[in-house]
Amino acid sequence: MQGDISKPASAKNAVEEVARQFSGIDILINAAGIGPYLPLADITEEHYRDIFDTNVLGTVMMIQSAVPHMPAQGGRIVNFASRLAYNPLPGSSVYSASKAAVICLTHTYARELGARNITVNAIAPGVIETDMTRDIIAQRGEGIIAQTPLHRIGQPDDIAGVALFLASSASKWITGRTLIADGGLN
Repeated sequence: MQGDISKPASAKNAVEEVARQFSGIDILINAAGIGPYLPLADITEEHYRDIFDTNVLGTVMMIQSAVPHMPAQGGRIVNFASRLAYNPLPGSSVYSASKAAVICLTHTYARELGARNITVNAIAPGVIETDMTRDIIAQRGEGIIAQTPLHRIGQPDDIAGVALFLASSASKWITGRTLIADGGLN
């Protein structure tokens, strides 16, 4: 299903359609996001709004739309943040701030939704080899590998396992937490 989560109506429609097709929603994984970097001098209102509308407003709208469709016995929400929320790089200010906001939302909604037995957690990946990170890896890949005890760039499967764990009943006593999954990056 295609949609633009930066548009509240699109996010709500996507959730409603999934809930209709599957008679509810047990797990919500908020993985959509954008992250173009710009130095301070080049940041525009459009740049800021594009990132915050997708990464922050989109997360809020998806959660707000999904929660009414979660079963009485509870559910799981997993948000994607970024290691850059803790250690931003030059040029990543708006993206990093948006992911710090996702961490704040995660911790807040865990408290709000705990009484409904809905866990809310986040994953803060380091550099993972995707289309979004192609340029970063080309520019700084060797340095990242040198600073990572596992001596490699992360792969999507490295994060998928963390998401599966947080979405499973094995994590039922974990909520309001952000797991940093960065290969031990120094």
